[in-house]
Amino acid sequence: MIRILLIEDDDISRAFLAEALAASEAAVTASGGFTEALRHCSDNRFDLIVSDIRLGDGTLYELAPRFPAGTPVLATTAQLDAGVRARLAAVGVDSVLGKPATVNEIRRMVERMLARAVYRAESLVFDETHALKALGGNGAALRSMKSLFKLELPEMAGKIRHAFEGGDTDAIHALLHKLKASCGFLGANRLLEACMQLDQQPDPKRLECFMQTLDETLASL
Repeated sequence: MIRILLIEDDDISRAFLAEALAASEAAVTASGGFTEALRHCSDNRFDLIVSDIRLGDGTLYELAPRFPAGTPVLATTAQLDAGVRARLAAVGVDSVLGKPATVNEIRRMVERMLARAVYRAESLVFDETHALKALGGNGAALRSMKSLFKLELPEMAGKIRHAFEGGDTDAIHALLHKLKASCGFLGANRLLEACMQLDQQPDPKRLECFMQTLDETLASL
């Protein structure tokens, strides 16, 4: 069962959105504010978070980085322009839906976002078939490269976090460029995707998602 957390403080909007989301055959937990929503996040795992931008106890700009890393976030707003989209993307919001929206529009957006999340969850940590093909079937070379990769990853993670904390975006992009090349050679699909997401938008939420994926990759080596 898909689980969706809905955050909306207007009673009518919350009731409408809850019905629309439930039409996607999802279990919906509705919250009237961010404080309550964060409590729900600490006690439950959600597949998607749908939230208004401004509520009585805060804004999505402030709170989105505190949502669980890796959980897609859909913002709903009546003020839909390029500036709003850019600010939301900068704090890790994945998509934006304008208000008012029809039930069908909401369902289509939710289905697209959940499909992307499922693809990521099911993507291989290592696609050895791809890697062996690139190496001409040389299994010994692949094992050697994976050993080097295992040694490289912790140092690379430290450098990326250091660059992020120092606000050095040029260094972040350069490090990710190098790591993406290694991931491509080895078929490290999940980490490659996390690299691309962080490279596209280096925000705290995507950094933590990247670090989690890096840990998963290390554990599989």
